[in-house]
Amino acid sequence: MNEPGTLEHVHPVEAPAAASMPTPETRDPRLPRLREVPAFLEYMATGWEAPDRTPPVEPGVAAASAAHRARLSAALPGRTIVVEAGRAPVRANDSYYGFRPDSDFFWLSGCDAEDAVVVLTPAGSGHDATLFVPAPAYPGDPDFFANAAHGELWVGSAPGAPDWAAALEIEVQPLERLADLVRSGDDVLRFGTATPSMRPSAASVARRNSGACSPSSA
Repeated sequence: MNEPGTLEHVHPVEAPAAASMPTPETRDPRLPRLREVPAFLEYMATGWEAPDRTPPVEPGVAAASAAHRARLSAALPGRTIVVEAGRAPVRANDSYYGFRPDSDFFWLSGCDAEDAVVVLTPAGSGHDATLFVPAPAYPGDPDFFANAAHGELWVGSAPGAPDWAAALEIEVQPLERLADLVRSGDDVLRFGTATPSMRPSAASVARRNSGACSPSSA
């Protein structure tokens, strides 16, 4: 492979070879998708042994994350805080780069689940924390084999909400329940992948231990 910036071994792009069979412009409605075939669904739902779904969490991460949340809570009293893990960027077509959770998200949760969100809601003199994770698809669910992002057939052992809750000692809910806690138009502070780079990180805000320099509301 060439080093970045080099022009060695550059070849003209060749035209793709003609397909051996014509490609239909629209899908034949007489050909059902596999997830719509009852016999295939029944076949794919059985015969699987449940894997170990314990999340890969290092010792001490749960306690450290709880301490980080307490520091941010003290710095931003009375504010609802939403931090997103993000998702792996597309590399080409249906292939993706490796996923790395947003630093603020991991600092506050210890979770490395793609598309997850942690929410801190005001409660008394501090905050309650809830982690929202995408629901994995296990055998018996059509998405087990039809969803490459969350189907356990594709992603391997997929921890669910109870697994993450036990490992991280935090309340964990399915991602679809996020709207029950945070609604569009709510006055919240957002950190994570959706946060513009000019805003300070959650860790830096916590270090200041003051709301005077907190990020603007989203």
